[in-house]
This record gives sequence, structure tokens and C-alpha cells, in this order.
Amino acid sequence: MCCYHSPILNVMLGEKMLSPTKYLDLRSCLLHVAASMILELRQYRAIRISELDDKIQMSLGENAKYSFLPALSFLFITGIIDYDIATDTVFMLKTREVKSDEAL
Repeated sequence: MCCYHSPILNVMLGEKMLSPTKYLDLRSCLLHVAASMILELRQYRAIRISELDDKIQMSLGENAKYSFLPALSFLFITGIIDYDIATDTVFMLKTREVKSDEAL
């Protein structure tokens, strides 16, 4: 039996994981964009998606647009934000303050 599998089959079998590379731009990666979204939503509580996209691109740069929708999906899946289809806005569901004695 051949030991070579396609990359898709390797992922399906759990043999590969997504991992960062040395070429990853930390300012536009998914987690940084999601953290910036949380900061914006803490300030405004609810914001239109187009306005949030503009604010993220202004603060993080043009490359952040590629991680915007995945970061938005990540926050929605984890239950941190919710989406209102009628007004096309996202808003925070959970707010957790970090205590001064907690390690970051």
C-alpha cells in the first residue's frame, strides 16, 4: 500500500493540522482581526457589518479584508457575537472583563 495520500485525505484522516508559517502577517491573521472586532464591538455594542469592515481595514490595513469574514464566522460560531439580518448588524453577546490578577 502506498504511503502517499492527497492533502485533502490527510486532513480528513486527521494527519495534518493548520499551522502558522514564518510568512504569516500577524496584523492580518484571523485571531488578531477577531480581537480587533471585539474591541470595536465593546466600544459600539452593535455595528453594521460594512462599517465594521471599514474600521478593521483602517486600523489593520488592506490585508485584513481577507481575514474579515473568517474572523466574523469564528466569533459567531463561538457565541461571542450575533447577527441581526433585518438591520445587517452584529452585536456582542458576551462581555467578560479581565481582572487585574488574571494572567493574559
